[in-house]
Amino acid sequence: MPGHPSYASTHWGPKLRGLFEKYWDADPAFSPFKLDEYRQGWLKVQSIYPSSQSYADPLIEDNFPSDPAAVIHNEIHPLFQPANFITNLPLGEVRDVLQPAFQLASCFISDDRALEWFVHVRYATMLPVQAGPGILIRRAGPITSHMLGSVKKGLLGLAGRVPITFASRILVDKKGHDASAAACHNFYQILRILKAPRSEYLKNSAVCNNYRRSMIVLRLDFFYQALQHHHCATTPAQKRCFQFFLAILLLHELAHTWLGICHPSIKTKGDAIVHATDCFPEAGFSWEKFMFDARIFGSPFRLLAANTFQSEFCAPRHKMSVYIPVSWVNQWFLRETWQNFAKLHSDGKLYAPSADRQVDNFITCRYCATFGEVFSHDYVGGMLVSKPCCHSKSCGGLEPGTTKRWPEDPVQFRALLLKLIDEDIAVAKRRDQDITKAIRNLASSKDHYDKIVRRMNRAEVPRAKGLVLKKEKGSSVPVPLVQQKASSMLDRVQNWGRYVVGCAPGPDVWDFDH
Repeated sequence: MPGHPSYASTHWGPKLRGLFEKYWDADPAFSPFKLDEYRQGWLKVQSIYPSSQSYADPLIEDNFPSDPAAVIHNEIHPLFQPANFITNLPLGEVRDVLQPAFQLASCFISDDRALEWFVHVRYATMLPVQAGPGILIRRAGPITSHMLGSVKKGLLGLAGRVPITFASRILVDKKGHDASAAACHNFYQILRILKAPRSEYLKNSAVCNNYRRSMIVLRLDFFYQALQHHHCATTPAQKRCFQFFLAILLLHELAHTWLGICHPSIKTKGDAIVHATDCFPEAGFSWEKFMFDARIFGSPFRLLAANTFQSEFCAPRHKMSVYIPVSWVNQWFLRETWQNFAKLHSDGKLYAPSADRQVDNFITCRYCATFGEVFSHDYVGGMLVSKPCCHSKSCGGLEPGTTKRWPEDPVQFRALLLKLIDEDIAVAKRRDQDITKAIRNLASSKDHYDKIVRRMNRAEVPRAKGLVLKKEKGSSVPVPLVQQKASSMLDRVQNWGRYVVGCAPGPDVWDFDH
């Protein structure tokens, strides 16, 4: 083994320890030889940016200060200390290689403003729904110092209770899709990630049924790539992009874990709609939207930001994501940013680049119901690189049977794309309004109910299916199974409709600035 096994806490017990040791011994990705390969650079990480200088310059221009005093050197939160890892990797090396990511992740759960998402989840009330995801209703009133203190204490208490580990593959579904990270809420999920045979499930059925602790799992590739960057020649800017991406992954999974701890029913139901503007029930993306006003994705070497253009029931057939320049990543590692974080974040100055805020670097895709993704375009540093997924250089138009040829000029191309996105959103919003209007009149008739169900099924949104209807005894009219004891059923359904549509927040919708 590369190092002496470390266990975050004695409560993990011999059964789980034995499973991990079997996993480490059987998986060649954890072999000492593989570790040395990455230490010495025998295995090369793929190119971080394209070879074209004009393509790369706008993204990798580095404005990071040379003064070490300007960089964050905060203490690492106990949750991200190496002692909270359950791994056979050398803990000292884990700490040295991933220290910038751990320090940044610690900032995200130490600053009062950054903690407001966690405060909301901790004190929100779960709106019960018979099937599908729940909905969090914010607690009335401002955030107090007592609430912040309670959340900070709760996060400190996760150290030792929610360990972090590495896995060579993280299987998120039966189709074999691999994830970058995962939050496990029960023993069955841990066994699946450890690729345990069916005999282990049967042998440990009692443990599985009684086990209620959480664990954050990161893909082992991230540590190996960070290890190679640590020992090999890589620019500081590229290292920071990687560390930033890893910090986001940690917080993304911590968001899932925190939601499951604050609202235990989530562990069996899946996820919840945390915020009124969330497009779907995904706690990690909800945190990213609060922090960056965008979803951060891509790879550790080429980050992208996708702002939410989608409506709740109908996604536009165009999407645009923006390449994140290193200059934007750099600010998160500066001491000055965190000293003024509350004001900068409240003013939106830390939000991720977006198509409506900058025009220099973006990638876009056009979708067609028949052919899937038809065209994708990269526009970086004045270069438009089209990558057709079909042989024809034209794409389906807004109306069936029509086509539109993309302009070659990048400025005209972007203008047309944003116009099409706006038109798509307008159509989607009209459809959302129709659905919302129907929701507000659910109990009008059985025919109306059937019509709503057909609309929701066409929308194919699990969130919409969460509104379950039943007939009360002695009544032939179906009513929604939301808060049955609400003073006004219509008001409750209208409130639910606001969460579905994501319209302008009312007094009962969470506002992070108040």
